[in-house]
Amino acid sequence: MKRRRFLKLVGRSLTSGAAGLALSSFAPSAYALGPMAVLAIVNLATAVAGLFANAPGTASLQNLQVEMLKQISVKLDVIQAGIVDILNSLQELKEIVLRIPDETVVTFYKDTMAGLFGVYSDLIREYQLDGFAHQIQTQKRVDWLDRLRRLLLERMQLVRHVLTEIHYESPVLVPLLCSASFIEIHAMILAGYSHTQKLVAIDGYKDWLTKILQGPGEDNLSAMIAAARRAQKENVSSIPTPEQFVCYRVNPTPPFGGGQAPQAAIKFTYKSQISETFLFSGRNLADYHVDLEVPPAIDKMIAEGLLPDEEKPRTIYIDFDGPPGQPMQFYLPNVPQPDCDQARNERHQAGVALSRKLEDRGLQLMSLYALRHAATEGLRFLTRVEKEL
Repeated sequence: MKRRRFLKLVGRSLTSGAAGLALSSFAPSAYALGPMAVLAIVNLATAVAGLFANAPGTASLQNLQVEMLKQISVKLDVIQAGIVDILNSLQELKEIVLRIPDETVVTFYKDTMAGLFGVYSDLIREYQLDGFAHQIQTQKRVDWLDRLRRLLLERMQLVRHVLTEIHYESPVLVPLLCSASFIEIHAMILAGYSHTQKLVAIDGYKDWLTKILQGPGEDNLSAMIAAARRAQKENVSSIPTPEQFVCYRVNPTPPFGGGQAPQAAIKFTYKSQISETFLFSGRNLADYHVDLEVPPAIDKMIAEGLLPDEEKPRTIYIDFDGPPGQPMQFYLPNVPQPDCDQARNERHQAGVALSRKLEDRGLQLMSLYALRHAATEGLRFLTRVEKEL
């Protein structure tokens, strides 16, 4: 599944609801953290969180109505497309989550897990068409339950063991494990698995999500968010304040005539002005339309309490208020420094460098907060189901 198809799916299924974000086709980024890769993570994590936030309880999962099943299928299609897209873009995400899954996980997902998503979708489609939620134990339903156990649940158990017990603890896998947990638990309820069997599965997923959220180690979401927050706080504190400075520029025409008279210098007074936009300093023109999609995502996360305003990605731009129009004052050689062009360039370059830090760290925080939100909602769902068993 290519990135463009995933974005199209997200746009179609999410933009009309609470999880919607504006998206367009992929364009390469000049940043260490590409805004498009971040948007892909944010949208995928938002879709997963939405799946759990609106998920019915245990009793309702047993007897889902056709319309609810259709909605779940659409959400899972979007999530599956997003997972494939993310796993195909791991190197772009390394700066965000520090630890990425190795090729074994990617291959395992493509060879096994993606197929199980398809099996689940097919079986649920049969469930909808044949109206099993309203039938007694007919032979057709018995056969369907047998296939549910053989084709899906027995293999899902293997997937769970591989992904939760062999220490593949990259936060990138949060959407994969969360969606896998929903599918397996729902299928176990439909298949009438025992209380103990369901508890074992739930505990496996809960343990993995707890490790991802809280540790131990430094590559769990809590530790990574704390480190990124400290860095962003330092970046924000480094934003310069407006200043007035004096500089000089060589005047190639001697002010007093005489042909061989020494060159003079002109004294100027500038005032730097600090303004804030978003993701426009030091950018390639090809990235312009990508930038336009990021502010709505930022605003949405801030409005929902997922991203603190002071930690958002931001761009500072240093401009200068001064000449032309300033009266010229001529000075003979050996004038004080700095040179005007050098002074302005140094301040401008410092602003560009700081902007990169503010933007990249803010984009990283957007991704980490979104993944934490998905993991938290998944853990909350599993805990609720566990209590209702």
